[in-house]
Amino acid sequence: MIQKLLVQKPIIIADYREKEIIEILKNEKEINVIEENLNVDFIIGDIAIERKTYKDFLNSTFDKRIFEQIENKNEFKKYILILEGSYIEEDKKEIFYGILSKILASTNISVIFTENIYETAKLLIKICKKYSSDFIVLPKAKRKIKKNQEEMKKLIISILINFPGVSYKTAEKILKKFKSIKNFINAEKHKLVDILGEKRAKKFLKIINYEYSE
Repeated sequence: MIQKLLVQKPIIIADYREKEIIEILKNEKEINVIEENLNVDFIIGDIAIERKTYKDFLNSTFDKRIFEQIENKNEFKKYILILEGSYIEEDKKEIFYGILSKILASTNISVIFTENIYETAKLLIKICKKYSSDFIVLPKAKRKIKKNQEEMKKLIISILINFPGVSYKTAEKILKKFKSIKNFINAEKHKLVDILGEKRAKKFLKIINYEYSE
């Protein structure tokens, strides 16, 4: 008998500094929220999401940060900018719409407007559920095996992301390449560099080779 099986709860990875909205997201029982140190506000699959109030948005355009942030998102398939709030000062409107039109005309960024933090949270949850709504068709006999594999994968990733500089996305790459934590720890330096880069690989090796003494 063939059945449809949802592999796991949808996951939102949130920058740990987004504390207020993280608390709201955690009240949604149908998703998992993972906190990390990110260079974006949220990651859903291969989608990067930046959340800004109108004031934050204008400030980031004045000091050019918004354009630097956009350039750094090439690793993601899609980039979404959420502009939160319902009020723009009259004397700032021309600047605001000028910058916004430049972004829309010269990038593939999607811009979405929300009224407040609660509406933003609802939108993130909807994106997360929609992104993860595909079901995998599995024979019934394989359901338990697949479930155990997914639980083990989540456990291994939760261990890997505790290493400095290892994000959720990097942890997935590590697991795919090395298959186990043991293989990862015992890997030669050049193989670690391929995944972590020179600086992070050096730091990782220093940690695992450190000998503690009282």
